[in-house]
Amino acid sequence: MSLADLTLDLWRTFDMVTARRVAQKAADHVDGRVSLVEATEHLGAPLHRVRVERDGQEFALIPGGRVSLGFDLHTWQPTAQQAADYAESREQGYGYGPDLRTHLEQILSAPRRVHLDTVLMAVEDETPTEPPKDTPPPTSAACSPPQAYFRHAMRTSPCSSIGRAARWPSCQDIRRS
Repeated sequence: MSLADLTLDLWRTFDMVTARRVAQKAADHVDGRVSLVEATEHLGAPLHRVRVERDGQEFALIPGGRVSLGFDLHTWQPTAQQAADYAESREQGYGYGPDLRTHLEQILSAPRRVHLDTVLMAVEDETPTEPPKDTPPPTSAACSPPQAYFRHAMRTSPCSSIGRAARWPSCQDIRRS
């Protein structure tokens, strides 16, 4: 099995021996070492947790697959407290639109199904020492570099293939196998 084929559904069917084997394959793939393999019961099935250490930094193995993203405004109803809190924010000059639903429609993405690749994601945050390659300059004087960095990271894939220059230091795509 290729690491690129690892989905959460498949991952949850593995016994500990298979999970360790896959963990070792992921570690070998990035010249790292397995630092943790453990399992806990979650929703009636094992949920394995794997960490791989590479160059002094730990990464968690995150299986990929098809997932649902976004927010379905058509099935959501704000509570009275949420509506009141938003109304108070509007009075203070914050928000987009006359009500919370309009505001959320402008700032959240619609529901959709997407495929996410299997990745090794850093378990500790880090302060970037420089923006990723190809980061556009801040668009306004009021925008600090970390905000521009964050906005750029959210528009581009946070993961880069091993073998290409990494644009995001705390996430490695393990498609190549």
